[in-house]
Amino acid sequence: MSAEEERLWSILRANSLDFNAWTALIEETEKVAENNILKIRKVYDAFLAEFPLCYGYWKKYADHEARIGSMDKVVEVYERAVQGVTYSVDIWVLYCAFAIETYGDPETIRRLFERGLAYVGTDYLSFPLWDKYIEYEYMHQEWSRLAAIYTRIFENPNQQLDRYFNSFKELAGSRPLSELRTAEEAAANVSGPVSEADGQVNEGEVHPDAAEQMQKPLTAGSTEAEELEKYVAIREELYKKAKELDSKIIGFETAIRRPYFHVRPLNVAELENWHNYLDFIEREGDFNKVVKLYERCLIACANYPEYWIRYVLCMEASGSMDLANNALVRATQVFVKRQPEIHLFAARFKEQNGDIEGAQAAYHLVHSEISPGLLEAIIKHANMECRLGKLEDAFSLYEQAIAIEKGKEHSQTLPMLYAQYSRFSYLVGGCVC
Repeated sequence: MSAEEERLWSILRANSLDFNAWTALIEETEKVAENNILKIRKVYDAFLAEFPLCYGYWKKYADHEARIGSMDKVVEVYERAVQGVTYSVDIWVLYCAFAIETYGDPETIRRLFERGLAYVGTDYLSFPLWDKYIEYEYMHQEWSRLAAIYTRIFENPNQQLDRYFNSFKELAGSRPLSELRTAEEAAANVSGPVSEADGQVNEGEVHPDAAEQMQKPLTAGSTEAEELEKYVAIREELYKKAKELDSKIIGFETAIRRPYFHVRPLNVAELENWHNYLDFIEREGDFNKVVKLYERCLIACANYPEYWIRYVLCMEASGSMDLANNALVRATQVFVKRQPEIHLFAARFKEQNGDIEGAQAAYHLVHSEISPGLLEAIIKHANMECRLGKLEDAFSLYEQAIAIEKGKEHSQTLPMLYAQYSRFSYLVGGCVC
């Protein structure tokens, strides 16, 4: 190591959340490492374990692997990236761009686009990924695939929805209907989109009259122009429906000034806007949209325990304990792992769901590593032991904390500890915990 590398590693061993030290270390390592891929991997692996949402650094890591390592390693980096920041439009765009440059098989590339769109295709700012997909199919002159992509876009609000509808009309005006309809639509002889999975007409979110039209076979003897007009009209209904929802959410969307992750704090107005947006989507009642918006929110607001706590409670209330537990693991092990608030919440959440050992472990982590001597943690942990009937353990928590504070000069916590211990001792007869 260079002297500067050693200095920066030393800083980061003391504080692994020092973002500026990380970026300086990466820059220094890249300068001195030359073709030492092991050294480059070490610094990127360590940095991205702390800050997995920094999609640009996943790209830089992949570029190093492409230059020095192997294509298999590049794919491995991108796969880790989409695990770490699954709901980032940007990382899927980068991965798909790599796939287009690397793979010759169109189906492999399309599968990757579809994987990405399953997560971020309904994101209001998903247009860079849709654009990349459209560009790819246009390059291959796959007109029916292209028309199908536009149809899917019209099902949800999108910042570029007007542009897409105009592009679709241009496409529909330049190609015969036989080239625009998918094989499934042609086989069913209908104007509207058909699900490839089951061959049924996919009504989407359209007005009843449009849904009825979509299920009608094309009129025998109708002209090409009439059939094309019906084909476009059905997609226009989808577009209009999406625009209706767009008008309801545009205020929330335009207030999102920083949709990506950064260590700098967000301003109060933007934080409040996320809460208001989540309130609105939760009231709408579409569970899939709720999950997607929370995941978007937790890219920009990853450093704020309140949003993780809200997500966990929302998923619990929806009966989706797998999603609740997954969010809690990410919060406590990666994103806000050094903030006592999330571990205190985790302890209470686990206790309420019957995981007593997990709750005790969460409290122990606060006591031993996160914030030793934190009065709130001592009180809550003691109250839990009281609820479990373990009074000796509850008293022991206070007594150990008091002994530690007695050993400090001018402890500001000690008087409050005595007061809480006295109150606890008074109440414990009825165990009002």
